Amino acid sequence: MSHALDALFRPASVAIIGASSDPTRIGGRPVAFSKRAFRGAIVPINPKGGEIQGLPAYASIAAATTFPGVAAAIDHIADVQVRNRGTIGGSIAHADPGADFPAIALAFEGSAVLRGPGGERVVPLDGFFEGPFQTAIRPDEILVAVRRGPVPDGANFAYMKLPQPASGYAIVGVAAVIGTSNGTISHAAIGVTGLHEHPFRAEDVEKALIGSDGSDAAIEAAAAHVDDDVEPSSDIHADGERSVLRTA
Repeated sequence: MSHALDALFRPASVAIIGASSDPTRIGGRPVAFSKRAFRGAIVPINPKGGEIQGLPAYASIAAATTFPGVAAAIDHIADVQVRNRGTIGGSIAHADPGADFPAIALAFEGSAVLRGPGGERVVPLDGFFEGPFQTAIRPDEILVAVRRGPVPDGANFAYMKLPQPASGYAIVGVAAVIGTSNGTISHAAIGVTGLHEHPFRAEDVEKALIGSDGSDAAIEAAAAHVDDDVEPSSDIHADGERSVLRTA
């Protein structure tokens, strides 16, 4: 990794990547893939957290996860070709305003592990996304892993979206990890994509849910806060007001 960083950020170096129908070749030259880096590995970092190293493809995560609902959510990302070749790290670093996985990662209170010549740092994804296709990654850093935060015992996960029919990107998508205790919601982490210029945590919705009974009325009242701190985006598919209604 240190050699790759040195080559990537050496002032005189220039990388030229060409198209090729052969996935083992870039610019007509053979590429040696590290099996660990290509497929990735999940390493525990605390009793209820995990680190995804190597930033594997969506399909690898779907096959490896044991958390209920995650594999089903990944099955709704793009199409089978993208799920087999596209990576979770690529999705997070790309920061498309309508990408699915950033919302899922936000709901799991994820963090980005960034590495550069100056060392390694960990940046919570809540604050990592700064704008359309803009992140906190510095020019001399690369994303090397994604960490998942702790999840309460018995918590449930769900992801729902209104997809753009042609691309599958989310016009609006909401991911949620919800935990309950003694009949009330004790944990709520919600990631939203498509609504704003970048994926974000719906903190006001979370605050409204925690302590409630999780009834339809409580959920509806909490959902009304989804755009309290963000400016809903308008595009060719929906104006901001309609996007808020679809999110709620």
